Amino acid sequence: MHPVCGISELLEIIFSNLDDQSNTSNAQVCRQWGECALNILWYEVTDFRRLFRILVPMRKEPIGASMCYKFTRQPEVNDWRNFDRYRPRVRTRTSLNVLPNLRTLQWDAPLRSGIVFMHDNVTDLRLHPRSPELGSPCFREIVARMPNITHLELHPQFPMSVLVADIVKVIRSMKLLRNITLPRETPAAGLMEAISGLHALHTLTFPDVRSADFWSLQSMRPSLNEGAFYSLSSLSICICFEDAIYLFNMLSAPSKLHTIRLDSPKFESLATIHDLLVVVGKLIPSLESFELQSVLDADGYTTRPITQNYILDINTIRSLFKCREIVRLKFMLPHSLHLRESDVEVVARAWPCIQRLALNSMPNHLHSCVLTLDSLIPFARYCPDLEILALFIRADKLDIAHSAIDSTLRWKVHSFFPGFSDIEDPGVVSLSLSRIFPLWVTIIAPCPVTSPTMLSDTLQTMQSHCDKWKKVSEMLPLLMQARMEERNKMRRLMQSGRQVDM
Repeated sequence: MHPVCGISELLEIIFSNLDDQSNTSNAQVCRQWGECALNILWYEVTDFRRLFRILVPMRKEPIGASMCYKFTRQPEVNDWRNFDRYRPRVRTRTSLNVLPNLRTLQWDAPLRSGIVFMHDNVTDLRLHPRSPELGSPCFREIVARMPNITHLELHPQFPMSVLVADIVKVIRSMKLLRNITLPRETPAAGLMEAISGLHALHTLTFPDVRSADFWSLQSMRPSLNEGAFYSLSSLSICICFEDAIYLFNMLSAPSKLHTIRLDSPKFESLATIHDLLVVVGKLIPSLESFELQSVLDADGYTTRPITQNYILDINTIRSLFKCREIVRLKFMLPHSLHLRESDVEVVARAWPCIQRLALNSMPNHLHSCVLTLDSLIPFARYCPDLEILALFIRADKLDIAHSAIDSTLRWKVHSFFPGFSDIEDPGVVSLSLSRIFPLWVTIIAPCPVTSPTMLSDTLQTMQSHCDKWKKVSEMLPLLMQARMEERNKMRRLMQSGRQVDM
């Protein structure tokens, strides 16, 4: 071949004046001619059928009075790689990066139809698959086309167990993941082992959504290697407390955890709860948010006398006092929390930074209350930042002197949830609470829980408590306003008296 025929600039000028058929022939002469001819052929694409045929052969099918084109099979990873050979040649916006600036892809449709929107600029992927699509290459496509994912959410509308193997492969390949959200019933040992190897992982969440697979949850004790969950700071998971103890002891850096939410699918014993809190207090002293919940069944509510295996006391939770930085604490257990008035002061002093506190406000035993309205005073004294309080009490009237609660006017609390707390006279309770709470506080009255198997006396007791607390929520704002007006009136009278004395 004459050297002139190898000058790229000259070839480009010549080929740009030829038709597509000629350039198709030129592309087959040699590598240099092929590169130049292909650049001309793909410079501008006006027929998308040409573009899609590069991926997979297409067939034409009639739909009514019109015709449509369909792939003969689903495009796979190698097909997309083959397309990448042609993509840089196109100068018009015909790249399969349909939305090249897309960063978050939320897809609520068959996964195979969303592949066209997948590219390496996507960092936030949220999938809501409607069917398992077994045998589909979709998850391989996710790994190949979106390698820079840092946030992954998966909310399937079917049992997650059929996808665990595919999800494990995806997670092992995405080393940049920082946030993962998976269905509640997912945490199998193999999956947790795969997740534990993600050194950039910051947040792991299994949302509180019950499904058909929930009650079939089995023991979960993964084999973790050194460095497991190294960067994890937030964990929300459905797990038995014994398995949670095992998991915390296996973490490479448990002290980095700041937020923990544990939801057990079974009734947990007092000994297990105690052991769990000991481990948390020992390994995670810098904990800021802690939520502990075990199975709560509406049929479990009762007015019968409480038994010893349902009683939590100060000794059960004492180990958690080591976590001095806690700002959010929530216990939702079927047990009753038996604290004396002196114990409440110990609790309030232990967590001076607390902002949201819920201590078993809805235990199964409705007549197991030990605390009274006076137990609210220590929180007002020692927890100045407390905003939301949920407590199971016996509400009657305050016994403490009025002078002892003047300082509570600086309390920040704005919501109080009494659960199904026992209550006598709503008027007396409202008057007492008006002396404790600031003007802006809201009493959140509970909603009655119904169950066809619940005993009638239990249901009647719950309904009575709900109705009385609703009355308190209606009366308290009026009493608070009246007390505020009375206080302002007394202040004006005192100021007038000083002026007369002068």
